[in-house]
Amino acid sequence: MRKSLWIILAVLLVTIAAPNAHADSFSVTFTSQFGHPPPTAMDVTFPSPTLDITWQGIAFTVAFPSSFLPGDSYGWGTQASGTNVTMFIEDFTVGLPFIFSDIVSVPAGFVHDAGNLTFTPTVAAPEPSSIALMLLGIGLVLVMRTRIGQRLPQAS
Repeated sequence: MRKSLWIILAVLLVTIAAPNAHADSFSVTFTSQFGHPPPTAMDVTFPSPTLDITWQGIAFTVAFPSSFLPGDSYGWGTQASGTNVTMFIEDFTVGLPFIFSDIVSVPAGFVHDAGNLTFTPTVAAPEPSSIALMLLGIGLVLVMRTRIGQRLPQAS
């Protein structure tokens, strides 16, 4: 019986010491400066998200550095070089340099554009707090001690 108490205490300590996990995701919103249909991208999580962007039938992939935060102000645009085009994103809040996507071939009818990029938090999944888990563990330990003291049968 004492072994199970030590196991419960060990699990309780691991639960308290575990870092808080955040599973919050952010929806990606592009705006177009010149009135063209803006790019689209799937929801992402921070830090260091990778955006899979679709625009004018072209797929771009942009990996953010860990210093880019969801609340920062971002701008986007395209840059052509010969028959190739890349998409770039700049963090205006901290003035960090551009980050670029992969180089892709320019399709016929491609139109250059630029605009703003924002991240809006989606509904976060509720997670139990460390304090609630700690109180639950202490309560279970006290219940087990009471049952042992009264010589009641224990689950095994």
